[in-house]
Amino acid sequence: RQDARGLRIAATLPQASRLQGRLGQSQLKLAASGMTFAYPGTVNIKGLDVVIGNPDSATHLTAADFSVVFGQALQGRFADAEAMIGPVPLLLTRGSGSWSYADSVLSVAGEEWLLRDRTVPGRFQPLLSRDMALTLADGRITASGRLREPQTGAEVVRVAIAHDLATVNGQADLFVDGIRFDEAVRPEMLSNLVLGMVANTRGQIKGTGRIDWNDSGVTASTGRFRTDSLNFAAAFGPVTGLSGEIEFTDLLGMVSAPGQSVHVAEINTGVAAYDGIIRYRLLPDFRLAIEGGEWPFAGGRLRLDPGTIDMVTDQPRALTFRLVSVDAAEFLRRFEFDNFNATGHFSGALPIVFDKDGGHIRGGRLDVDEGGGTLAYVGELTYEDMGAMANFAFRALRSLAYTNLVIEMDGDLDGEMITKVQFDGISQGAGASRNFLTRQIEKLPIKFNVTITAPFLQLMTSTRSLYDTNFITDPALFGILPGQTPAAPASPDPEPPPPRVREPDIQPAESETMR
Repeated sequence: RQDARGLRIAATLPQASRLQGRLGQSQLKLAASGMTFAYPGTVNIKGLDVVIGNPDSATHLTAADFSVVFGQALQGRFADAEAMIGPVPLLLTRGSGSWSYADSVLSVAGEEWLLRDRTVPGRFQPLLSRDMALTLADGRITASGRLREPQTGAEVVRVAIAHDLATVNGQADLFVDGIRFDEAVRPEMLSNLVLGMVANTRGQIKGTGRIDWNDSGVTASTGRFRTDSLNFAAAFGPVTGLSGEIEFTDLLGMVSAPGQSVHVAEINTGVAAYDGIIRYRLLPDFRLAIEGGEWPFAGGRLRLDPGTIDMVTDQPRALTFRLVSVDAAEFLRRFEFDNFNATGHFSGALPIVFDKDGGHIRGGRLDVDEGGGTLAYVGELTYEDMGAMANFAFRALRSLAYTNLVIEMDGDLDGEMITKVQFDGISQGAGASRNFLTRQIEKLPIKFNVTITAPFLQLMTSTRSLYDTNFITDPALFGILPGQTPAAPASPDPEPPPPRVREPDIQPAESETMR
């Protein structure tokens, strides 16, 4: 119709409409579920669906609401939009913002986009952008913006995307300027893959990545990331000061090159080890291949055997730690057994299985190395009148030469552990009155069988409590447990019972004839 202001047009297309044509050298298909427009005025489009390129590798854009305002330049707004660029396995959803078209350039300013992973299982949690900018010019799409963790707003990664509509070639460059993990920002908020594997993470990660694609799909995705110091709690215990760099050969698939390594300032599986190296590789299907690990430990070495861990299933995960030629004297000094002197070296394995119920040592065993050693208790005994043979056994510990020593361990890292200690030797007579009878008794081989049942972190204190009754207590009261501070004394409740230590069996099945 025409009025005093000139020609005005208004129309409604309630039914679905479809158009097709070309955008430069690329096919273009456009559909809408409904449309109202006025000229001059605004065109409102419902259910906009745009496909650019061949169906197998197309760039696909949708918007529940899309408006066009006619003026010197075309412009408008969009809401509830989705965008998928070619074969890239990423999806932008929940889009809203504004757009304009001038001088053959389409510009889009996103007020909100949510980036999702299209793969199953998802490699990362959705990330939010409030500043994504996109342009389409000369058949080429470019986009850039910052992606943030939605709950906290912490910046995770900057992205820069370029995509050629005609050749369907493109790339995305990723820049992690420094994502810092703390109480507010936790790794599981960025990826479910680490859920149940690490907790209480503190530290920063930096790095860069790149994804390349063509009409057949992703052709390469690489990256390099590093941390200078990362602290976290794992199923096997707390890790402090982890540092190193990882090179991804398939960033989207989370696959690394072989021979990756990290330095670990401290790892504590109940027994702390310092200044170690772990070698590993990330495999397809979210598996972690441990190529080995090693720490100096009490004059010897603590080693981690090779093994493979599935990071996304709830199947039990097994790791084996080995002690190699650990010096008995250094071991006792490390745990402040000041009243014991010892010589000798021992080695063995601690197989640990982690499942939904926690960590468990299964069939742990340590043996003294060839040559045996000596054991001497140099403190004062606090146990009195335990019986003649028991008192003799403890006096024998004043100076004992042993040839065999076996420590067997089975139980839960966060619960009850059963430890069996077996060793035998000949008393060297220190601290005993020298007469005919004692000299003859000293020639007897003495066999000790000690069974300790206690929480894992009390095993070391259990041995010390044999001669110091005041040392039997809950280590949490002294802040020994990782991440805890000394607790106030519990008032009316009685103290928990001490670890159960079976009296030594000092008489072997057969002994030499006394003369």
